[in-house]
Amino acid sequence: FKKDFDIIFFDEFQITNIADAMILGKLLEQFFTNNIFIITTSNVKPDDLYLGGLQRDQFLPYIENIKDNVLVYSLNSGKDYRELYLNKQNRFFIVKDPQTKKNYNQVLFAVLSGKQFSTKEIEIKGRKLIIDNYVSGIAKFDFKDLCFQTYGSEDYIEICKITKIFFIENIPNFTDELINEQYRFINLIDIIYDNHLSLVATATVPINQLTSSAKLQKVFQRTLSRLQELTSSNR
Repeated sequence: FKKDFDIIFFDEFQITNIADAMILGKLLEQFFTNNIFIITTSNVKPDDLYLGGLQRDQFLPYIENIKDNVLVYSLNSGKDYRELYLNKQNRFFIVKDPQTKKNYNQVLFAVLSGKQFSTKEIEIKGRKLIIDNYVSGIAKFDFKDLCFQTYGSEDYIEICKITKIFFIENIPNFTDELINEQYRFINLIDIIYDNHLSLVATATVPINQLTSSAKLQKVFQRTLSRLQELTSSNR
């Protein structure tokens, strides 16, 4: 490395398993030994790297090595620039044509800022809930992934604890046959709204044309209003 690089930049430095911890620890050790400068961003301070991880004690000497060789600066400005970007966009997309789909993908690309989705596992009272597309507080779901499952309020609350920006694709028109799925969707939107999270969504019709099951028509009007507010550029 030293032959080609004097400075190496890591974005979103994180450790999720002991194998990665040991590899990265030894790699950083070599960088420090060979006077290669490291600039990195991370959502946690060095003391909290791989916190709670299996066999973390083996990684602790490397944490001390990191602390001995780097200066730590907090860049927590209180602003999430992804959300500031979203607040300037209309975030409900009617995906009937390629151009609208392209516009949606452009917003997704801008928010991801080069990051790649991976799976995220949440444990809820002994149950495992898998988010297929997650990175750095951004989660992307198909409607079926969220509302065709037997999820309740507790599940949605736990998802919201780790998610700041939701992408929900393919919201359907609701019918009496989809009343259970509609009820879950109403519940989910309420939780997203109450937690002041960001939402980007797609459907085949505008919000005011989404249909409801007969039984939930009245309560669904509030959901539509909240959905409109959550995806408005004025939020």
